[in-house]
Amino acid sequence: MESTIPLHQVRTVVRNTSPPCPNRPVFRNDPSLPADQDRISLNLQTWKNVLSEPINTETLARKGIDKILTYFVNIASLNDLANIPAVQTIRESLSILRRGGDFSRDAAKKNWRERIAQLSAAKTNHDPLSSLRTLAIDGFPIFNIWDRMSFIYTVCATDVKTQLGAELHLYQFRMIIKALRGCQEWFSSFSGPTTVAASWKGETQTQGIAIAFATTAVGEPRTADKTDFCSSTRLYDGPDRKTQERVYQEEYAICSESSRKLSRVFDLARCLSSSRKVQSLCFNMNLESSAYQCCGHCERTLEKLGANNIQIDDLWKTALLSTGAIDDEEPYPSRGLKSQKDILKEYGGLRDL
Repeated sequence: MESTIPLHQVRTVVRNTSPPCPNRPVFRNDPSLPADQDRISLNLQTWKNVLSEPINTETLARKGIDKILTYFVNIASLNDLANIPAVQTIRESLSILRRGGDFSRDAAKKNWRERIAQLSAAKTNHDPLSSLRTLAIDGFPIFNIWDRMSFIYTVCATDVKTQLGAELHLYQFRMIIKALRGCQEWFSSFSGPTTVAASWKGETQTQGIAIAFATTAVGEPRTADKTDFCSSTRLYDGPDRKTQERVYQEEYAICSESSRKLSRVFDLARCLSSSRKVQSLCFNMNLESSAYQCCGHCERTLEKLGANNIQIDDLWKTALLSTGAIDDEEPYPSRGLKSQKDILKEYGGLRDL
């Protein structure tokens, strides 16, 4: 079976193998965006301002989409990732946006695959280490711009040292995706993620947290898109890989009708290959943001993984950003997050956690 690199390790590999580049070009992001270069830092207030910008005209919506996608292309390019498929296809999405097109909800539904560069099958590559930039996404489905942005954020985020840092980066990633998803004359409602998730290895005294980000599968309900997402996902190497792979395949088949469930299961797989203890958290995209509990099918997956000594700690009740009463109502038990105002007041000035 081909060897793969776990996604959360890709950042380390890329940094250790990229030669110094003293004359690396400086990319200028839109003035309203963070002045990040090769690392995505915490800039909660700036991204909150972007999320609050009006997008009620075609010109404003185009500008909003363009500057965010360009930001991710720039960040990736400064990490020597400009030629990987994840970045090339974001460029394709930008090209489609810049060529024009009908800004209407009907057109958004009709052309949704083109606008998010949705694939009907995952782009994977199992070549040897001769092409590191391609191998970096080996084994993980990169279906659309949401997956590509998840990949770039994972690889290019600043080093995370604490659980609070992990949660705040997930909250910031949520704001970025939500800002794009709000342009529904370009992105139809079913072509945008309904949740974002992150999984990470716990804090240690000697090194930062290994963390990976993901979004839900998207696509028209009851179609092959989400099923393809499940069936095309290859997992990771490890001493009991076959057992783990069978467990996940069983649950993917069950979960394929619910896009929300997929972000958690898929994201967990990204961090598991080198760790026996992983923490995970999932935020929804609703106006009143919440942390979602693992769904029933994912809980069964966790039980089976526990039998293989892999511990997944679902932080939906105990997350540092959670507050208030717990809603146990099925199908999605949740706990509300602190208000955006309170999060920004407490943590808006933080950059390195």
